[in-house]
Amino acid sequence: MACLFMIRPYRYIPLLSTCVLIGLFSVWLSYGTLEPCGILRTKLRIEMRRAGTVGALMSRVMPDTYFDVVIAKKYGHLTQSACLSLLFDPKKRLLTPSLPPTQKK
Repeated sequence: MACLFMIRPYRYIPLLSTCVLIGLFSVWLSYGTLEPCGILRTKLRIEMRRAGTVGALMSRVMPDTYFDVVIAKKYGHLTQSACLSLLFDPKKRLLTPSLPPTQKK
């Protein structure tokens, strides 16, 4: 009798897998890739487009290796785990605005 009331976790696997697939599909639609470093490149392109007209032009013209060099120069060697940590760390921005230094008189 106690076996009838036990929770059967295998009943929720289709629901869970459907939710994961919907999440992956939405990431793919947003960024065009599921690779973490590719998502970083796309985010950097978006930030450059928002920065201004020259940034918008450069983001369309420059190849992916340029963006890899920019990200690697700022945060170190790019591996899949490093790209994931950059994606989920809200304190690290890919493109920080460069302000001119203040002059003291």
